Amino acid sequence: MDEEIEQLQVISNAITQYLIDNGLQILFTLIILAVGYVIAKNIGKAAESLMIGKNIDITLSRFVGNSAHLVTLVFVIMMVLSRLGISVTPLIAIVGALSLEAGLAWLCKACWLTMPLGLQLLSPDLLLSATP
Repeated sequence: MDEEIEQLQVISNAITQYLIDNGLQILFTLIILAVGYVIAKNIGKAAESLMIGKNIDITLSRFVGNSAHLVTLVFVIMMVLSRLGISVTPLIAIVGALSLEAGLAWLCKACWLTMPLGLQLLSPDLLLSATP
């Protein structure tokens, strides 16, 4: 029983010391996150209202507004993670690789759809399925 109380005391002391050392940094990070969220929301609303004011379709306007909100929020979250000491370089590399993959997939599909029918029939999938 005494060992458990000592372990709890050690854990409590470690948490208290961590909060004393990093409390101000955590507070500033939470403030940045809150202000960034408000700014991202306002940017999304501004983009949406601007497009609605120009008589652009409401669905497209909402899509662009939500996209602007999310992109801004991603930048804010990356700033917060960087401030907390978490490396965001691998996250940026992953986003870049996924974007490249999506772009190349779209390009390949666009080329496939514009290819003459004779060349489409020579695809490896069709040739392999036609063999006995």
